[in-house]
Amino acid sequence: MCNSARGMMLALGCVQSLKCNTNECPTGVATNNPTLVRGLVVAEKWKRVRNYHQHMLDDFLALLAASGCHSLDEMNRNLIYRKVDKQWHSYAEVVNTQRIL
Repeated sequence: MCNSARGMMLALGCVQSLKCNTNECPTGVATNNPTLVRGLVVAEKWKRVRNYHQHMLDDFLALLAASGCHSLDEMNRNLIYRKVDKQWHSYAEVVNTQRIL
């Protein structure tokens, strides 16, 4: 959930050209330049953003249910596992050992 901003930007049309702070975003997502903003057609992009957000929420709720939790208060890193170097580790173990996911 913490990394959802990148996915949302991609759904909006970001191509990650790393020009966000230069006001020269080629897709018009991160600029105030009227010429570049023309490429950002909100009437078309909003559907992609809505779909991304809905699917992200659906996937999160599936993860919550699979963990056996009934509320967000019960969710923690010990309940979610990831395969790292052919072995399964909880996210708590991965974070504690500072492995890069």
